[in-house]
Amino acid sequence: MLKIFFNFLSFSHFISISITQILFSIIFLFIIYKVWKKDLKFYSERVLYLFLIFFILYDISLIVNFNNFPNFNKFIKHIFGWWHYLFFVISLIFMKNFKPNFKNIFNFVLAGSAIASFYGFYQFFFLHKRAEGFYSHPLTFGNNLAIVLIVLYSLIITKYYINKREFWFYIIFFLVNFTALLISLSRGPILAFLITVMVINVLVYKYKGLIVNIIIVVLFTSIVLFTPALKQRANDFFNHSWKNTTSSFGTRVVLWKTSLKIIKDNPFFGIGYNIKREFKKRIKVPVASTAHSHNSYLTIACYYGVPALIILLLIYFYLMKSFWIKNDFFVKVSGIGTILVYMLEGLTEYNFGDSEVLMFFWLLIGILYSLNSNKNYTDAVNE
Repeated sequence: MLKIFFNFLSFSHFISISITQILFSIIFLFIIYKVWKKDLKFYSERVLYLFLIFFILYDISLIVNFNNFPNFNKFIKHIFGWWHYLFFVISLIFMKNFKPNFKNIFNFVLAGSAIASFYGFYQFFFLHKRAEGFYSHPLTFGNNLAIVLIVLYSLIITKYYINKREFWFYIIFFLVNFTALLISLSRGPILAFLITVMVINVLVYKYKGLIVNIIIVVLFTSIVLFTPALKQRANDFFNHSWKNTTSSFGTRVVLWKTSLKIIKDNPFFGIGYNIKREFKKRIKVPVASTAHSHNSYLTIACYYGVPALIILLLIYFYLMKSFWIKNDFFVKVSGIGTILVYMLEGLTEYNFGDSEVLMFFWLLIGILYSLNSNKNYTDAVNE
């Protein structure tokens, strides 16, 4: 029964955040109960201690900056704001205890992403708007699509398929999701995906990967030049829009500069909450948004302080290293690629704090890490 719930949890990320949260709550409570009853084994990994330190620094920042909260209820809500990272812990415990078929789980992810992608096609071609699937914003849609595409690309490029039918199955889903990513017109996720693909190509093909990358750049440039919507979005790179403070680029430049000043004034514990108020006090020019710094690293440092950011980065690098030293090529490539694309996305967006992206990323990394750290994972992946 728990396997069924976990499959639907994997499927729901692209369909409904509410359903995802409900399913996760059920699975979380069941697993914690089973671990407490010693029916399931809790696997103690070193990376979990880094998570614990991050949670502590996270909450210390909120306590120190308690006065920034408008009321006590808001404070209580945010004191457990790190709960999304528990997706990693729960998926790790689930995978290592039940050893389910990885491809079956990922197929549920692909099913959800395909449904959201087709809805994105409807939004773009019939409603004449940026594709966003069932999410609240095209950037969120693009971020999660880029993550799925990296795992798909890793499956294909490492030949982690059984037969031609499975190969074409992955190719079709890749094309569907890649098209949806393009029509989301989300520049950050698109560029993060392309850069990560090029890194993977070098990792897999060594120097020959550089030739593959040149071909990819030429093909992608051609797609952009012959697609009006993409061409218009690309023009912002060359028309000095960063000088316009109300443009997408210009707003980011202002927010980044202001965020650095906030960090300089609050290096250890950050501001805890209410970055909008800080921006309102410090920014004297019109901007398009003040929701966050539009950079995950700056936002984390602003909210929780530089020490918290350092610990979070250590978590990512620890996980990358753990993938790097393993022998299974698919797990190595997909693990490194998934973390890399997620970190690159964070350069222009606060995907470290976007619930929909956070939950999906840590679920997927928990699954891949469990395969990576389980000596008998090969049978579980290919059975």
